[in-house]
Amino acid sequence: MSTHSYSRLWIHLIWETLNREPMLDKRAAARASGFLSDYSLEKGIYMKINYFNAEHTHALIDLPTRYSIEEVIKLFKGGSSYWINHNQLIKGRFASGLGYGAFQFRAPTSDQLLIKKSIIANGRMQGVC
Repeated sequence: MSTHSYSRLWIHLIWETLNREPMLDKRAAARASGFLSDYSLEKGIYMKINYFNAEHTHALIDLPTRYSIEEVIKLFKGGSSYWINHNQLIKGRFASGLGYGAFQFRAPTSDQLLIKKSIIANGRMQGVC
């Protein structure tokens, strides 16, 4: 890849545990989340946020030009599964399910945020956010 390549592609990734079985308690989920943040930095992937739920995981990343979405998912699912099992965070064996979801995340522009704040302040969008 060229050293002059640049992209700004925010991707919301979601993947499940095997058979969507609830495997992680809150303590284990928090530890796995910390691992995934560190791991993404190690791999050169900027991760804005991630969240491990008992049966699925969310991550918001800025997709680097050197990785495809599938490569990032393989890294995250494989790396976190290995780490969870290696550190014995759960009884039994942790496994991610097949497949994933990947959705473009379009951050609002500052103009869009100002318009939304103005509409909300004037009471025209009460309860909508």
